[in-house]
Amino acid sequence: MTGQPRATLGLNLNVKPAGSHPAAWRHPAVDLAGINDIDALVDLAKVAERGRFDALFLADKLSFSREPAAVAPAFEPLTLLAALAAATSRIGLIGSVSTTYSDPFVVARQTASLDRISRGRFGWNVVTSGVQAAARNFGQDALPGHGERYRRAEEFVTAVKALWDSWEDDAIVADRGRGWYVDPAKVHAVDHAGDSFRIAGPLNSPRPPQGWPVIVQAGSSDDGRALAARHADSVYTVVSTVEDGRAFRTDLRERAAAEGRDPDAVRVFAGFRVLVAETAAAARALEAELNRLADPRQVLAQVALFSGYDLSRLALDAPLPPVPPVESSDSYRSHLRAVHDFMARERPTTVLEFAQRLGGGLGADNLLVGDAASVADELEAWFRAGAMDGANLQPEVLHQGTHALVDHLVPELERRGLRPPAYEGTTLRQHYGLARPAGQGRVAARA
Repeated sequence: MTGQPRATLGLNLNVKPAGSHPAAWRHPAVDLAGINDIDALVDLAKVAERGRFDALFLADKLSFSREPAAVAPAFEPLTLLAALAAATSRIGLIGSVSTTYSDPFVVARQTASLDRISRGRFGWNVVTSGVQAAARNFGQDALPGHGERYRRAEEFVTAVKALWDSWEDDAIVADRGRGWYVDPAKVHAVDHAGDSFRIAGPLNSPRPPQGWPVIVQAGSSDDGRALAARHADSVYTVVSTVEDGRAFRTDLRERAAAEGRDPDAVRVFAGFRVLVAETAAAARALEAELNRLADPRQVLAQVALFSGYDLSRLALDAPLPPVPPVESSDSYRSHLRAVHDFMARERPTTVLEFAQRLGGGLGADNLLVGDAASVADELEAWFRAGAMDGANLQPEVLHQGTHALVDHLVPELERRGLRPPAYEGTTLRQHYGLARPAGQGRVAARA
């Protein structure tokens, strides 16, 4: 399976309730009734499709933080994406499913079904889950260790790919005269026996339209990069600088080559919180207004949830304790690394100063605020430097921000030749410039 080097910048819309800024829901321009309304989300998907985004990206959490200001999504990602698939025709649809708390046969069925419902536009974001509270929702007293979660994920993804491939592409013969709808010689057992799963197979549905739905992975630890190098078509990462992005992308491509894969078959998407307005002054004014609306305690809760750096019990005027080493975390190591980068750059001294300077949360290391030209300048610099193949854009205010991206930023990127003027294919693999993987015929999954 090979790909081609990207000639244009990939573009995903990262959909978070109300927006990526934790105070977005408090802004008076936001329609509170529309935050978790299916009609509003369908409209959002249609707007993003009008802007020819490659895909919508839906993260997921398997627990509730119990913070009174937390805006929880009302929809499980795959359920929501099935509804959005029926309302759209071109935009890709990426949803997160945990390998720590799911079953390979069920996920293989769900993802194959969504790929068929969307006619080849689905992507599976493989996550290992890193929040302690989620473990207790699945009968576990504690979160499994980092290495254990990634060993399970390796076996999980291997088994799912084998299940997708258990039907050959031409297994359905629909021969009325012979009385065969399916050629049984072209549907194969999987007979997977690993440390975590035993699966006979085959899958009870045909091979997905894309062969394999696009496999997305978001871990930046050594274990995460190893998993991505073996399996991922697209990797979502949080990096602070062009230099860090280039180093990450180079490392991932080298790892993919060492696994016998074409490095051009792995796309790296860097995450950016973004606020675009008609003028840079208007954008900065809106960001300042959002920061004023942000509850410092909510910012600290978000940092604790995603990085493990917990300041929630300290007084706001207390001095900052040392940030734990990245390797000490069994949670989201890329976010803890972002805290280290933020501290080195901003040098806050108190808990309140930390929260105020961080403003909208951990994504502040990749926060782009300005008019279309200035934001496009930054994205172009990252792309031209080889720091990313695409951008995962998170509007600070979801609905209004998406309209601004489509009406202002996308035309500017098109003017620079960074985005195509129209969709050039119908599947997510085609949007990303990735080939459809050939079926492996009779295949046995191995851990």
